[in-house]
Amino acid sequence: ITTTVDDNLFATKEDKAELDAYKDQDISQYNIYRLGTWAQLRNIIYTNYEVIPESEFPESFDEVIYGLDFGYENPSALLKIGIKDTQIYEKELLYEKHLTNSQLIDKLKELIPNRNNSIYADSAEPDRIKEIQNNGFNVWEAKKDVIDGIDCVLRYRAKIANSSENHLREKRTYKRKEDKEGNSLEEPL
Repeated sequence: ITTTVDDNLFATKEDKAELDAYKDQDISQYNIYRLGTWAQLRNIIYTNYEVIPESEFPESFDEVIYGLDFGYENPSALLKIGIKDTQIYEKELLYEKHLTNSQLIDKLKELIPNRNNSIYADSAEPDRIKEIQNNGFNVWEAKKDVIDGIDCVLRYRAKIANSSENHLREKRTYKRKEDKEGNSLEEPL
């Protein structure tokens, strides 16, 4: 049985339009996510990681930093990045839609025991960052140079906790745009 977004009673016109847009951006993603057919994703950016059992995720690190992406209709996401003996570990701590900033701050209080650890947050939301700082967190605007960020991440082989389902899904599907002939472009999709 093959189903598509057309079969989903809860899908909006906007959901369908977003998937339709893949036709001009990436034919593989269009075939998979819009038409429900099999296709192989090409030009995946991140392949330099290892999935580890939750039980192998260390309890302590030499250094801990957090990455925070704001969302509302898209999920807000919090990623813990631990460094131990030069090895990088990643773990998704939060991936949730429809959080107000006060709700997000309450979750940060639960998830980040040491407020002195640095949090690098989505720089498009300086007011939200300021409010989180006012609640005692060491939060900074992340640099939004996507290409430089990708290059930096590709320098390391991370170990990712297997409980990080959404983070792993995004890693596995984050790819470069392609031209009409299928050649990889520098810009991510």
